[in-house]
Amino acid sequence: MMNPKKSLVHVLNHYPSIFNMFPLQKIFLSLYARIAMNKIYHFITISVLLLLFLSCSPTQQIGKVYTNTEAYQQFGAVISSGEVQREKVIELLYKTEKTIMFGMVNKITIILDNNRKLLYPAKAEYSDTDVFTAYNVSAVQELLSKSNSQSVVIEQRREVLSVSLGNYTLESGAKCPPLCPED
Repeated sequence: MMNPKKSLVHVLNHYPSIFNMFPLQKIFLSLYARIAMNKIYHFITISVLLLLFLSCSPTQQIGKVYTNTEAYQQFGAVISSGEVQREKVIELLYKTEKTIMFGMVNKITIILDNNRKLLYPAKAEYSDTDVFTAYNVSAVQELLSKSNSQSVVIEQRREVLSVSLGNYTLESGAKCPPLCPED
């Protein structure tokens, strides 16, 4: 009786211990593994860059309006404050582009434009290292739309500076420096 010839595939499938691995198989398997790892690496890299880009988006809203009760609970009591007339704040919003900055230096309320140039008062001394809190103009306009109170109060709390009008407080601004909004 004659033994039928067995194909190489049959021998490899049924007797894997006979052959270790052919050199071409090693090359193809390692090439396949490299391609798969390369795709995974690229996917992870692109995902991280996309998330980083989205988190640094320039359209990000700076500032959130809270009720006075929420602001007190989240940011603490007011330590010192200064007042600016509502109409003056509205006038100043037209003199800046995207953001407006509020700060208190030596207990004097100072308001700057998006380039850290003085808007209010007419004369005030401050340095480049003084920290101001920046808000989007739209966030300040939202605060102004919530109340008819005529006095805008800039409040220094323990960790933050907030802007209040009536029963509402604008907070979650960007401290400048170091997080100065770009033009």
